[in-house]
Amino acid sequence: MTFLPLDILPIILSHLTIPDIYRVRLVCREYRLLTKTRSLWFAYIQRYFLRHNISIPGLHGRPLETLNAQELETLTLKAERYKKNWLSGAQSPKPTQHVEFIAVPDSRIIALKFLSRNGENWLFSLAVTRNHGMRAFTFQCWDLKFNPPVCIARRILHHFAGMAFNKLETGRAVVAVKTPEICLIDIDTGGAAGGEPSGKRASVGDSNSTRHPAQACVNVANLDDRAVGTLMLLGDLVLAQDNAGRSFLYHFESPQIRVQLIDPEGNAQPEIILDVLVDRGWLILARTKTVELYQLPASIDHNTQIEPIARHTWQWKVDSIVLAPLVNNTKNSTTPIQIVIRTAFSQSI
Repeated sequence: MTFLPLDILPIILSHLTIPDIYRVRLVCREYRLLTKTRSLWFAYIQRYFLRHNISIPGLHGRPLETLNAQELETLTLKAERYKKNWLSGAQSPKPTQHVEFIAVPDSRIIALKFLSRNGENWLFSLAVTRNHGMRAFTFQCWDLKFNPPVCIARRILHHFAGMAFNKLETGRAVVAVKTPEICLIDIDTGGAAGGEPSGKRASVGDSNSTRHPAQACVNVANLDDRAVGTLMLLGDLVLAQDNAGRSFLYHFESPQIRVQLIDPEGNAQPEIILDVLVDRGWLILARTKTVELYQLPASIDHNTQIEPIARHTWQWKVDSIVLAPLVNNTKNSTTPIQIVIRTAFSQSI
């Protein structure tokens, strides 16, 4: 009797449906272990989701490369529940512009992000390469004024655990990267004085642009604390969670000082943070089970703790949420906030 190599079986199993994979899991101990391998679920996600441009809910900015077998299996099950929404027969979006570029030779792009800041339209890419079993991540910023796009900033990361782009245009940094400490990065292509917000500096093609792409990713600040969970960049504020699930706020000018957001119920593992909105000294924080309102301190100049002044519990556990202020031209009135929620039982509320 001829046996297949063990490294081939997960690839074969990845062609099965999830119910069939779970049936195989019941055959014997060896097959049970095979159905729990990382290569199986990684190949399944590649074949049935990424190749068809189907969204994978619950990643929260984490690259698939950093997830273990159990996390990949859990994400696969969650993505299957929403797969029918993406394959419902609706018309595919029509592209308005086609751009083509090669990020890094012999690499695979694992993340893309469009960003507009002060009239500049940028495309950020994150590519991963393998060399002798070691992974390297290349973070690049592309100027979309040109076709093909021109790389105006580049940084190679040998340690990468996630990133978060700035939700506001007023911040000094464009992106926060876990390397594994938190590094705040701005894009500076040269020709502007230090301290000027990103997006106002010269870009490739300008007469004042002098900086090489390898030097254009400038560190604004480094936070020694390691963010294991959520990482968000809100203007000049950084929101991060540590390995105990505690949430902290930092200001880039005083990265050694932090404000802890206290869970009023004293939970040891607070729920994951899905989205945050900062407006006029207030911080609205949405979790999977609650939404909380905090009043920010006038300045972050010493370690302190703040509790929410208001809290609402969702009727169902929330899978994803978007908080967005509505356009309001009245300066003295309260800004209305729009909340879009996706739960396991409904598309939006």
